[in-house]
Amino acid sequence: MVSIEIHQRILGGEVAPKGPCPWQMLLSVEGGRSGGMVIGDRWILTAAHGLVHQHNNQVIKKSEVMAYVGDNNVENLLQSPPLEVASLHPHPGYNNTDGLSFNHDIALIKLQHPFTFSSSIMRVCLPAKGAEYSTGRVGWVSGFGLKDDDEKPSNLRYVRIPLVDQVKCRSSIDEVRKKKREAPDLTDGMFCAGLPEGGKDTCAGDGGGPYVLKYGGFLGSRDRQLGN
Repeated sequence: MVSIEIHQRILGGEVAPKGPCPWQMLLSVEGGRSGGMVIGDRWILTAAHGLVHQHNNQVIKKSEVMAYVGDNNVENLLQSPPLEVASLHPHPGYNNTDGLSFNHDIALIKLQHPFTFSSSIMRVCLPAKGAEYSTGRVGWVSGFGLKDDDEKPSNLRYVRIPLVDQVKCRSSIDEVRKKKREAPDLTDGMFCAGLPEGGKDTCAGDGGGPYVLKYGGFLGSRDRQLGN
């Protein structure tokens, strides 16, 4: 998901009830928050920018990554021992030393030990190869990142935002650049989601988290993760 703003924020969202996002990870990376999602019994999908130093494009030490899952409350998560990280795998094509190049901004974290799946820990389904999704379809973004008031929330929050046409998204980015503001490039490996009027989005600490499309019913194990 591409956001015009450099930071990513859950704005205009609400507290997630217990249960609907059992794939949601809380990652503490070098003391800061980011997100991720369970995609296999030992694998977490997240954003590369959370695992790579911007100034030199070097991968951080795995010992700096603390991974938690299984609860919507941050305090409860932090009271449990973090999952042991075996290795970090950012996309080899990711290089964002200028702070604006988010192509291939995707990474995998391999855990030392497998998850024990339950009602509170489930994997999210990945989209089929070549899958296409129509403009306007609404997805769910979730995370533990900053709220509207720039405070770190104690509970997982989520918000619904629709997919946006790529042409319209490129036009919006061009308008930002006309105002002499920096804006990231939109590549064919990205998609856009959001509202024209704004007010609902992600924030600092949500990066790497899921954009999920529902497949029947409310959020559950058949949801498809489309982006992060």
